[in-house]
Amino acid sequence: MQEFSVKEISQILSGILKNAFPEMVAVTGEISQVSKTNSSGHIYFTLKEGDSVLNATFFKYYHAANNFMPKLGDKVKVYGEIKTYDKSSSYQINVKKIEYDSEGLLWKQFEEMKKKLFAEGLFDESRKRPIPKYPYKVAVLTALTGAVIRDFIVTTKNEKGRYLIDVWNIPVQNIENAQVIADTILKAGSHTERYDVIIVMRGGGSMEDLAVFNQEVVARAAAASKVPLISAVGHETDFTIIDYVSDYRAATPTAAAAYLSASYKEAQQLLEKYIFVLNKNTANMLEKKNQQLDMAALKLESKSPQHQLIKLSHKIAGFNNIIESIMNKRLYELNKKLVKYESVVAASNPNNLMEAYKVRIVNSRKSLLTNMAVKLSSYSQKEIMYRKNIKTAVSNKLEKKAARLEFYSNKISLFNPAKKLSSYMYKLDIIEKSLLRAVREKYAASNSLLKEYFRRLDQYMIDYRYNKNADVSILESKLRLLDPQNVIERGYAVVTQNDKIVSSVDKVEMETELTITLKDGVVSAYPDKIYSSNENSVDADNIEKILK
Repeated sequence: MQEFSVKEISQILSGILKNAFPEMVAVTGEISQVSKTNSSGHIYFTLKEGDSVLNATFFKYYHAANNFMPKLGDKVKVYGEIKTYDKSSSYQINVKKIEYDSEGLLWKQFEEMKKKLFAEGLFDESRKRPIPKYPYKVAVLTALTGAVIRDFIVTTKNEKGRYLIDVWNIPVQNIENAQVIADTILKAGSHTERYDVIIVMRGGGSMEDLAVFNQEVVARAAAASKVPLISAVGHETDFTIIDYVSDYRAATPTAAAAYLSASYKEAQQLLEKYIFVLNKNTANMLEKKNQQLDMAALKLESKSPQHQLIKLSHKIAGFNNIIESIMNKRLYELNKKLVKYESVVAASNPNNLMEAYKVRIVNSRKSLLTNMAVKLSSYSQKEIMYRKNIKTAVSNKLEKKAARLEFYSNKISLFNPAKKLSSYMYKLDIIEKSLLRAVREKYAASNSLLKEYFRRLDQYMIDYRYNKNADVSILESKLRLLDPQNVIERGYAVVTQNDKIVSSVDKVEMETELTITLKDGVVSAYPDKIYSSNENSVDADNIEKILK
């Protein structure tokens, strides 16, 4: 291990610094701890950057020639030589020249411009106009290239903004473009009938990037705009002169989009809430109406034409079955009788009888011819008589059979099933038409009754709401009559002591402040005597004494 003396360490460090900084150097930093010695005229200060500091001496000759007076907080660039001092083991820079660095100069100009415009009243809140809650058309002044305008449009859509956007292309940096920006602001700001809001915006950047928005011409143009103006320049921590002059300062372009869309978003949410409530109430009302309709339908169903037709069809089907059964039974009996009558008629057929008689005559004639040939002459007279009698008897017999046959034919025709069936079908058709007419009339009456029921229900709801509104109006009138302020307006007063209302002279404390509230002010009094209502009235001198 090497051993060194303090002097050796100091000399070694001094040599290292001389070798490292053999010539004049330039150092950038922030001025702090400025001090000036009256006798020498030298200026001593410290350059700071973060936690690091460097002592500096600005000799009188150099600062007199440089015409620069360091001030606390200035960001500067100093030119000088690094000097070491062995005795104190310290080092410093002996400054020969000081100038603002680019950022420091911009900051100084910013502060000077801020003070100037503040003194003129351009920053006063009283001159700033309110931003419309629901803008219809917005002029956006920014560069068309870059992500700022895209982020603004996307945020507007996401936040439910419903305004139209006109984009005015402007350069957003370099001080030389300040006049272009100012002219564009004035041109857009003159269209009061076209735009509700103007937004000047750009993304973040260094102070040098934002310097164009610190120029006086831009600030005055923003103040002269006839349309309310929003500044949205840089990030949240960046402030420019136009921010102080504008009617509203948004931290970022996306914050400006969110601010303009806030009212639309709230209205959208409120509208969705109202729609939800309306749909819910409508659904509930429809459900109640459906329940009422179902109940009415159940009542009508028992009396509906279709139900009545079904019942009638069942009855008609029963009647048909009964008629068919009766008709079948009757037809069977008639067919049975007809067969019987046909057998009787067949047995009594004159043709058959004549054939039998002919056979008998032939046989008789043969017998007579053979047996009574002899007696033919004697019986010829009898034969003639017999023939005449037989002919008369047969004729009478045939007439009787024919009359009897006609009688049975007429009797059978009276019980003909076809005629009976035709009569029944005619009666059934008349019954069916009567039933259909009755059903239609019943349906029309039920439908009219249902319409009248709904009309009375709607009228009842209207009358109910009207009566309720009238009740609310009456209650409001009564509440206004009971309002203490209305009582005071009619000439009465409210007396309090120790923050409590005095309702009786028994509650008044002597020599303690009374507060008497009238319609146009408050009176303070200190009572020293109390008069009850049973005593004589107080005269004017006593009143002045009480209200001393």
